[in-house]
Amino acid sequence: MKLILDVIHSKTFLEVDYIIILLGKVNSLYSRFSIDKKNGSGRRTVYHPSKELKAVQRVINDHIITKLDTHDACKAYKLGCTTKKNAEPHLNSRFLLRMDFKSFFESIEYKDVHKFCQEFIKKHFIEWTDEDSEIFSKFVCYKGRLVMGSVTSPALTNAMCVGLDNLLYEKCESIGVKYSRYADDLYFSTDAPNILKKLEKDVYKIVSSLKIPSSLKINSDKTYHSSRKRRMIVTGLVITNSGTISVGRGKKREIKSLVFNWESLDEEFKKYTSGYLSYIKSVEPEFLNNLCLKYGAEKIRVVMTYNQSLKI
Repeated sequence: MKLILDVIHSKTFLEVDYIIILLGKVNSLYSRFSIDKKNGSGRRTVYHPSKELKAVQRVINDHIITKLDTHDACKAYKLGCTTKKNAEPHLNSRFLLRMDFKSFFESIEYKDVHKFCQEFIKKHFIEWTDEDSEIFSKFVCYKGRLVMGSVTSPALTNAMCVGLDNLLYEKCESIGVKYSRYADDLYFSTDAPNILKKLEKDVYKIVSSLKIPSSLKINSDKTYHSSRKRRMIVTGLVITNSGTISVGRGKKREIKSLVFNWESLDEEFKKYTSGYLSYIKSVEPEFLNNLCLKYGAEKIRVVMTYNQSLKI
């Protein structure tokens, strides 16, 4: 029995013959829907795997992909890593460069995944065969590429981008620049002026030279230079002039309004507000303290525990 089939069978109790049947029709095991992009610039397609495929992908993710190496500069989809952790390396810098990839998941193709299996996963699992690489690649791809919504896409891209992270980190370290990556967002910061403009060109060269993944493309429309004078934002968090992390004035005004009008909010807004207060607690606890002083600790407790109360 092939290693990957053995692992899936032992963890899901699905018969091997049935797993092979799923493999043969994997492209039909997704439903598709759209969600609004965070920046309001359109809709994003999400692919939702069926119950059976999700179970298989979860085993592959938990027992194979998470055993692989990732770079310390990679801050997304990892235990203990948060948007705050991604912002922290840049706290004391004066200048910031943000770049990101076009269609990050979808630009990683079956051939990239298969090559990654052959060159890297084989080194971690002694019993891994060429057929394991084929089975793995088919189960994690939809119509020949990774997609948003697949259980395996986030952690797999972390592992597949180790080479990218190594090259960018080494380049940045050689010129005194801090580097971090949060999924498809690349952040570079420094105290020295003019360095990041040149680095931007080097990033393009490094990305285009990659063999795994081989088709990543920088989204030039989203490349953004900023400084302490122009407000530095890292993964949605503001780095203040005093070198601290904040959710930002606009978000604070929004949350204050939602808390003030709590009793009249519908369920969706209550869920959003409750979840965001929990996020604030981990990012900027001082603001949460201010909310307690302004609106009363009991009201804030009610808001923060709202989502938990729905599960009871």
